[in-house]
Amino acid sequence: MIGRPLSATMISTIAGLIYSFQSQLFLLMLGTFFIRGLILDLIFIPTRAYERARSENPGRSLIAISIISMVLSGFMAGIYQYLFLVLFLRKLVDFGSFIVSTIFLVSIISNIIASYIVVKYLLPKLRAHRWL
Repeated sequence: MIGRPLSATMISTIAGLIYSFQSQLFLLMLGTFFIRGLILDLIFIPTRAYERARSENPGRSLIAISIISMVLSGFMAGIYQYLFLVLFLRKLVDFGSFIVSTIFLVSIISNIIASYIVVKYLLPKLRAHRWL
């Protein structure tokens, strides 16, 4: 399941289902996870990121693809959460533009760091154990 087309969507959806059981919003949170995985796959499939991840020398382009994908998917998941859950359904508190902007900025920075660590350090270990 790891490293195959649509695996990001499947893994995110499973994580969303697990998270939904402990969330007060239950299945409404599933959309956040599903959108994140879907955006990742919509970028990973045409750019052949899955094939690059399985190759011995994925190159620097995989780092760039991963960073862009993670940032965009996190941004779109945040947009879903803000527009749908906060503004439309009013299920979450609207903290105002400063706090929302700060949350988005922290999300972007953490996604850049996480995607760099995954491609640089985790993928070689997964390839060594033939998990990809």
